[in-house]
Amino acid sequence: MPTDAQLRCLYRIGYQLTYMLFQPIHLICIDGRTQNLYILAGQNEEIEARNYSKWRGAVMSQVDYTAMSYKELRRYFLKHREDQAAFQAYLSRRRERSRPVITRVDDPDFDNKIQTAIRQQLAEHRS
Repeated sequence: MPTDAQLRCLYRIGYQLTYMLFQPIHLICIDGRTQNLYILAGQNEEIEARNYSKWRGAVMSQVDYTAMSYKELRRYFLKHREDQAAFQAYLSRRRERSRPVITRVDDPDFDNKIQTAIRQQLAEHRS
């Protein structure tokens, strides 16, 4: 059974993945040996939470995330998954990006517009 700290951490990560990044979560587990929380999500996201009490905020880092483009920051975070400050900077940058309304529920072309938007996002992430 997960601890309260693990559940809080899982909720925060799950919220950010699904609500902010719109990524599916494929697997959640707790390593019985280390008590680390593992999450596999999206196309390539692998998140390991080791110290739940420090997950609340960014850790000081010498890397200047503001100097990185959005794609550079995403690549950096994927290579340095343990860098919680990079993760927070990535999520913050993601929230700042404008998200146009793709369609409305009563739109007769709803399905086609959603599928087109998903294909575009997948193509952008592959590049």
